[in-house]
Amino acid sequence: MPFPTSGLVLYGPPASGKSSVASALGKQSGWCRYRLLKSGPSNESYRALSSQHQPIWQADKYGRTYAIDESGFADIPGGQSVVIELGEATAVEAVRRLPIEWTVAHLWCPRSTAVDRMQARGDEDISDRLTAWDNTAPVRADLVIDTSQIALAQVLDLLSLPK
Repeated sequence: MPFPTSGLVLYGPPASGKSSVASALGKQSGWCRYRLLKSGPSNESYRALSSQHQPIWQADKYGRTYAIDESGFADIPGGQSVVIELGEATAVEAVRRLPIEWTVAHLWCPRSTAVDRMQARGDEDISDRLTAWDNTAPVRADLVIDTSQIALAQVLDLLSLPK
């Protein structure tokens, strides 16, 4: 199974900016955004695919099951790098076992900023997300970025990636 040769893990607690950075990168040529498999009230993709694929990692939170399917990396077009958003240290360790050269960026912001962001985007499960925020474990990262202190364009600059 062919894999992309390089990738970026955006790791951090809820509302730390992972989705904003991944979305910006996913719009740039040379980058492909990996989507976690999810099951739950609004997304049954994991349940539908779980009989066909073996996840390398999975966890239950926010009333859903999230999983990483190794075969999903083979769907990345040749020559592109992959960007993946993760909030669990065990997920970072799982993708590090794949034959991809990863850069890990730990995105972070103060808890009060996370609450403001969650309220602004209309999250209904803020209590659960704050529990996840409180339980986000440290990981070995290539860099740590406080997204409350810099703009998205500056984050991309710190990652030495095209905007």
